[in-house]
Amino acid sequence: MYSDVNYKSTELAMNEKPKHGDFCWNEIWTGDENKTKKFYTEIFGWRWEESNQSSVPYTMFSNGDKEIGGLMPITSEIAQHMSPHWKIYVYVDDVKAAIEKVKNLGGEIIVPETEVKNMGYFAVIKDPADAYIALWQSV
Repeated sequence: MYSDVNYKSTELAMNEKPKHGDFCWNEIWTGDENKTKKFYTEIFGWRWEESNQSSVPYTMFSNGDKEIGGLMPITSEIAQHMSPHWKIYVYVDDVKAAIEKVKNLGGEIIVPETEVKNMGYFAVIKDPADAYIALWQSV
């Protein structure tokens, strides 16, 4: 995920800091981590590595030297409410301001502003047509 903290090492977003409104990260939520890792490794040649940046299990996908996305396991509890999917993150300058705009425009806040230690803040929203997307603001 793009963060000013790890920008130099990951060089996401075509080697420049994302602008407000740019897609900045992709994340797959899956109930079968091993199948998912094997599939994307074989089809695209992606490498994966377990991340220790969080207390939640997380896997980073890389294409060459570039981190391109992550994998979140869907626990049995989460599976009651969510099926496997890709989550797309859009970079915002101010996640709090973006959340207020979402509310004013008839969207819904699914996951409120949440801190990712030493990296930034995210939120998950649903637009008025019921499509989900995530917001990301780096520190």
